[in-house]
Amino acid sequence: MQGEISQYYNGENGVSDDLQYPYLRNRLEASPLARVVEVGKPGKRFAIADMATTPEEQRHTLKYRYGNNGNIPLAAAQGLPDKRYFVQVQTSPLGVSSSLLLDSNQNEIIRTGSGIVSKDLLSLNAEGRLTRHAFPNQFADSISQKAAFFELQQYDRLERRVRLSHPDMGEVNYVYNAAGLIRFMQDAQGASAGYYVYFKYDGLNRLVEKGIYSGPWQASVLRGRANQPQWPQADAAQRIQKTLQYVGYDNGDINGLGKVEQTRVFNALNTTVSQETLRYDSCGRVEHKRVQLSQEGQLLDDSTTSFSYTFGGKMSQVIYPKSDRSGFPAVCYQYDELERVVAIGSPQAPQLYQSFRWAPDDNPLSGTLNAGLQEQDFTYYSPGWLQANTEPQAHQGFEENILSRYDDGKVQEVESRFSGESAQGLNTTVSVSYDELNRVTQALCQQQNLWDLRNVTYDPNGNTLSRIAGGQPQQLSYVPGSDKIASLSGAESADWDFTYTASGAVKTVSRSETADRSSLTFDYVAGSLQVASISLSADDKQLQFAYGNKGLRVMKQLIAGDRQIIRRIYLFGLDAQPLSEVVGNDVTHYVYGPQGLVAFFCEGQRYAVIKDHLGSVRLVQDSQGLAVAQFTYDSFGRLVGSVGNTGLLRYRYTGQEWDEETGLYNYRARFYSPLTGTFYAVDPKNETASPYLYTSNDPFDYTDPTGESLLGDIFSWIGQVLISTLEIVAAVALDVVTDGAAIATPLSGALLGAGLSTAAAEVGGGCAA
Repeated sequence: MQGEISQYYNGENGVSDDLQYPYLRNRLEASPLARVVEVGKPGKRFAIADMATTPEEQRHTLKYRYGNNGNIPLAAAQGLPDKRYFVQVQTSPLGVSSSLLLDSNQNEIIRTGSGIVSKDLLSLNAEGRLTRHAFPNQFADSISQKAAFFELQQYDRLERRVRLSHPDMGEVNYVYNAAGLIRFMQDAQGASAGYYVYFKYDGLNRLVEKGIYSGPWQASVLRGRANQPQWPQADAAQRIQKTLQYVGYDNGDINGLGKVEQTRVFNALNTTVSQETLRYDSCGRVEHKRVQLSQEGQLLDDSTTSFSYTFGGKMSQVIYPKSDRSGFPAVCYQYDELERVVAIGSPQAPQLYQSFRWAPDDNPLSGTLNAGLQEQDFTYYSPGWLQANTEPQAHQGFEENILSRYDDGKVQEVESRFSGESAQGLNTTVSVSYDELNRVTQALCQQQNLWDLRNVTYDPNGNTLSRIAGGQPQQLSYVPGSDKIASLSGAESADWDFTYTASGAVKTVSRSETADRSSLTFDYVAGSLQVASISLSADDKQLQFAYGNKGLRVMKQLIAGDRQIIRRIYLFGLDAQPLSEVVGNDVTHYVYGPQGLVAFFCEGQRYAVIKDHLGSVRLVQDSQGLAVAQFTYDSFGRLVGSVGNTGLLRYRYTGQEWDEETGLYNYRARFYSPLTGTFYAVDPKNETASPYLYTSNDPFDYTDPTGESLLGDIFSWIGQVLISTLEIVAAVALDVVTDGAAIATPLSGALLGAGLSTAAAEVGGGCAA
């Protein structure tokens, strides 16, 4: 290849040398179908190159093969008529193959990985709807009650799903109205407790009310009530959980016509009501957001956040809630000519928090943090995978170098290095191994073998059976016929036992020791995965939570008997990240960039945050560039080393909120335990064979920003359509499991949805000094 693009990838200026192969290439089969048979990536090693001299099996490319179950033998398809099903075989750059068996309508029937190691069997009805899904554990003789590992789905005459039966989440039933919208829903916990969830809609089919109704599930009766839009109303068995009001001609705000004007969420446990009111500008964008939080009729907080936009609709300024009390200046965003962020700061200091210089391929080349005190340079492997995040000058900083990657891009060896003398004991060099299903089997730390993860074994569904972690052999057992952990032995020198709700969420966690047997007991918001309270038996205390619109945590309080110890209030902007938190008279503000949290402001002081490729906070600097807190985690997020005032920041592993009282991370949709390496509730989107897995057992290459959707590292977020918690939340109109009713936000696309170029022309955004 000739020209400027080839010169750009010649190994200069921190960009990889692609040896004249700086492009993606697809090779098509020589048939009228023109199906892709090989995919090459930038860089000669990963490219479709030297075809005359290099056999296909020796090229480090992604390959596809097509045929039928007659000419491509498939062990998992034994017993099926020959040549009646299509077969597609995919071979990774590492030479690992997986196969799909398809029927004549191209519906997936069987999915296998690495031969017969993992197998899914899917059954479909005549319309191509999934009716039965047999999970890989069903085909393993070593699994207790293996016959139970399947999911059933039933549909009505209009092909709407009316029943889901799952080995972990139990049975879920649905009734629809004439518009095809879910009107009633009952999960297994609702069936056990004797209630179901109802949804009400207005004449434009917009959700206006959600609640629960105490009574038996009688599908035939409910089908008759599904088209009575006001039922239930003023009923003693009814408990309203959420209401929504929309802008109409009679509301006075014509700018937001048809948009959500106000939501109210009623939290039954602590009688907390969260009311959110939105006002729009002349382009229909949210200009002001007011949140009022009350408890037992008493107003706890009343805050307003204001937003300004560029002519192109990107967020240019945010005036934070409580900023008048704290003296925190507005946060301003500046963009280049392609509407991509180049600076984040204040009216007086446009690059106060972060700045960027971007490459033509939409990867950051360099940038600054902390008013320019912390410089960052980024280098990449040929396909665009991050290689290193380094600091060009010696500061009290943090550097990360991914020393090598496997040919499929997975991290093979990663080095984390702190430059401050006090944190040298936190430096790590970790070598990672995977099995053929891309699950981590070993992560060996050169500096400290107590931080190793060794000899991990899995069942076919991906559940961990045994491992050596923290220098201790650990064994996990499961509730027969399910993916629910029944016990974990050897973790932190203790044994742990788990029980579950009927819907598959953790109900109790008990720890056995020689001195005592402490436990956590979880209670959930009816009809959802949201945790209403956690009782702490060790010190007879209780954590209580309240939620607002989109199912986000708006309050956390610690109670001892009738006495409140601490209350934390969370104030959000238009996305899933808190802008401000209030504890008593103290206010903390958080600032976000393209890859998550970059700074925070508390007690009159500004702090910068430096993260690794997963978005985990590794270093907190003060406004003078001095390190005040440093963190090191093991493979699945357990904090294994720290230095300094670590209590300054609770947002740690992959940027998620750490609940110190429970040892869990708040991933919004679900709690996550770094001890087990799993979520404490089922996957709301039901995407994996085991619904409790975190990042499909690959925490070195993937993250899960919301507890619902697996994503690559924070450098892969840029340029994707759905690349962050901001976008994900904004994209969901109604999720009946997680209560996700959301409003689209230009901020999400501005900060996390666009790549950035080397040009630093600030043609948009910012705010007047």
